[in-house]
Amino acid sequence: MEKWKKVILVIITVVISLRIGYIVFRGEVDKEYYTSGEYDLINTSSILCKDAIQIFSSNQDRLNSLEFVFINIADDKAGSVVLSIYSDEKLIYQTNISLSNINNWGWKKVFINTEISPGKEYKMVVSATEDCTQIPELLVVKNAYAPEIIESYGKDRGGGILMGKLLLTMDI
Repeated sequence: MEKWKKVILVIITVVISLRIGYIVFRGEVDKEYYTSGEYDLINTSSILCKDAIQIFSSNQDRLNSLEFVFINIADDKAGSVVLSIYSDEKLIYQTNISLSNINNWGWKKVFINTEISPGKEYKMVVSATEDCTQIPELLVVKNAYAPEIIESYGKDRGGGILMGKLLLTMDI
């Protein structure tokens, strides 16, 4: 084998070993993850996608992505949903998700990739825009939700605490 190929092989081996060590020593091996396939979507309720609020916290330093299940989407798929994340009432992330990119009863993954502070509480707000033909709904589960979720609120229930949590997965 040529010398430059051996050098590249050694570099790749070192990088892979460092990544494995990083995962093991940060404790990510034992972390409990909820994936979209682990939820039973039959026994759920729903709330209107109007100022649906989720309070969450994490022991990690980055929020990579979120996955939601939207239902009751109009056939014309007009409008969008605004996802906002706040820290101490200061907006740190916001995006519009077009309803044309969302399937009824399908998981929608939103890549966030933003830094968060471990142990700090964050507020996520999900709202449909005014140009929606029909306001979509978010699913609510009573158990088996991501451990980062603290509380959920819904405007269509008088703005009070929901009897469950918004159904979403968090890749933190």
